[in-house]
Amino acid sequence: MKKIIFISHDPLTDTIKKNYYLERFRGDGIEIEYWCVRRMVKYANIAVLNNEIREDYFEEITHLDQLKRLLEERAKDAWICIELWFNWDTIPVFLLLKQYRKQLFTIDWYSNVPVISVRKKLLDDIKTFSFLKLYKAGVRVVSRKVFNIYAKWLDICPPAILFVAGDKQAGGERRVISLNHHDFDIFQEGGLSQDAAVGEQKYAVFLDVMLPYHPDFKRLHSDMLNAEVYYQKLNKFFDKAEAKLGMPVIIAAHPKSSYKDEFNGRTVIKGKTNALVARSTVVFTHQSISMFYAILYRKQLALLTMNDFKFAGANSFAVQIIHYMMELYAQILDCSLINIDEEKELVLREVDTARYERFEKTYIRGKSDKQNYDVIKDTLQLN
Repeated sequence: MKKIIFISHDPLTDTIKKNYYLERFRGDGIEIEYWCVRRMVKYANIAVLNNEIREDYFEEITHLDQLKRLLEERAKDAWICIELWFNWDTIPVFLLLKQYRKQLFTIDWYSNVPVISVRKKLLDDIKTFSFLKLYKAGVRVVSRKVFNIYAKWLDICPPAILFVAGDKQAGGERRVISLNHHDFDIFQEGGLSQDAAVGEQKYAVFLDVMLPYHPDFKRLHSDMLNAEVYYQKLNKFFDKAEAKLGMPVIIAAHPKSSYKDEFNGRTVIKGKTNALVARSTVVFTHQSISMFYAILYRKQLALLTMNDFKFAGANSFAVQIIHYMMELYAQILDCSLINIDEEKELVLREVDTARYERFEKTYIRGKSDKQNYDVIKDTLQLN
């Protein structure tokens, strides 16, 4: 098969083109189609992105009948890459794909990350007498278990071939193929050679996650942070950090962002995260995959939480998960975890090189000496 059809809940963006090697496949004579099914998937339909692009191989799928017809017409001799959550919303799509299951694979850059203990979350809710949060968490757990039983009864399942970053083990019959995380590939290309437009000054960098506006909050039906309060607290912390460190904080903006003056006149740069981290002295962030750059460059890392994360309400479960993830990352990496609502002097932990190296090997670097693109091509026999 010399054709790949991508079926995704996301529209096409430059980042997707790069991370999934679309142009490189095309350059090697492999036919590419990119089908966006967000209009058919409830969780994806409510999110709007501002960085969408169009290419001649892009197609917007709005109805199940349209998807069925296109599959019948074009998918017989194609690999099919799935970028969809496997949940209640996507059951109709996976039912359609049952007959193509030997052609399905997925490239998941985000599934191999440290896992939060469900037991810890439940115990925290009990200790804080947060019975509504406990109830809603229980509903989500039960819903997932029921879904798994129902999916098994329907004989539907995620793609059998999983390309994933790092050293991930998977149960069942899934074939797991190890890749470097795409940030590692960018890291190898060299951040110091990229012009980040910051000159020779020393600076701290904040890896922006666009939390008050991130579309995944809507997709997860979780309440979002109050933008005014969030940026006010963040800028107050940056003021103190700049005074303490004697250097400015530069913002490495999220690729989906379109900021005005949320950061009170600070330098905001988009699309140069690798270079910004490479030249930085300190890295601030919340819980973001882009922190991999800080680990790869062995930079001092400080994770920023606040009471709005730590004590989030029952309807803001995704915000509290971010806090739990920061606690976990801080423990694994032995890096700083700072609650910016607390009046404490800024203290940054030194880099624990051994922990950073262990994290890199487990979650970032693949097992093969080959480039990701070649691993994918060899596995799918596209040579």
